[in-house]
Amino acid sequence: MTLDLPYPWLEDEALQANFDRIKTQWPSSASGKATLASGTATVLTSRVTAASRIFLTAQSLGTVTVPKALAVTARTDGVSFTITSADATDTSVVAWHLVDPGGS
Repeated sequence: MTLDLPYPWLEDEALQANFDRIKTQWPSSASGKATLASGTATVLTSRVTAASRIFLTAQSLGTVTVPKALAVTARTDGVSFTITSADATDTSVVAWHLVDPGGS
């Protein structure tokens, strides 16, 4: 049986079902990447809310030799959120994924 999955790297039907369930439960999601300057980056997105869950992952290191702790340090509903590194000189590229769980 050949599956026509929307994620070609995902070859497991059970995992695909989990991705589909997440898309159904959290339809308001967005993702992207930001490059830190002096340890911070502001991401403009109308999808951010006070309830948004924002996941951060360093994608490539800039001026640091090991990944530093990353945090969302500010957010303005419907406008933006700020990513801050534990190192004020960090220029890493950071991937972010935002989901709004609604009433959860």
